Amino acid sequence: MYALARALTTHRKVVFLTTCRADQRRLQRVLQGYPASCTLIANRQWDAENSVEALLAAGCDLFVLWQTALSMEDLTRPGELMLPTRIIDAESDERYDTALVAAGRRDRTALLSTADAPDTGTRRRLAMKFQCLVLDRVAAPLARRLSRARVDFFVVCTLIDTRADYWTNRMLEWHTWFSRRNPLRFVVTLVYKPREFLDSWLSRQRAAARLRDTAHRLEEALNEASGRVREPVGSID
Repeated sequence: MYALARALTTHRKVVFLTTCRADQRRLQRVLQGYPASCTLIANRQWDAENSVEALLAAGCDLFVLWQTALSMEDLTRPGELMLPTRIIDAESDERYDTALVAAGRRDRTALLSTADAPDTGTRRRLAMKFQCLVLDRVAAPLARRLSRARVDFFVVCTLIDTRADYWTNRMLEWHTWFSRRNPLRFVVTLVYKPREFLDSWLSRQRAAARLRDTAHRLEEALNEASGRVREPVGSID
């Protein structure tokens, strides 16, 4: 996080890309006083690319993708923080290094990006093939465009648990066993759909909480990197 803070204080114009309005408001509070802004983008490839094109034309020279991503491994804890050094496009097998590599990070932490959201078995095979941890939709097209423009970029994401996908796949599996008019199909939906929604909501809440903690850590790192000392709230001169 300190490497990211140092980059923010040395680049001319920095922009954070996020898909959540709450994260946008939080980052705007953290980035007050720094040459950085926060832009809300849609979690779709073409919308993200159009946003980046406009920001590049405006002269931005450092991008930070700030998001949550779907975990591909069953043992991954919900809310786990990830700062990848490499972005891998699952369709083309292209690989793009993030700015952490230039900062001295040489580990193999990578983020897999694909336009599809395959089933659990396919995700596991992709994880074994690419040795990656998460499944993401917009990182690869952004990394491709920024690499061609020779613009540095970081990715900060927290992981969403896969337990919701477990119930989703169980429900789909049972649906294939019963015909559309079979009453048991409706019973399966009643049993598994609420558990899917509950697990999904809890996992996303954990990931969002971790991203809030990460924003606080970034604020501390920025103050340290710039030499600022934040006065305590309510202090008396």
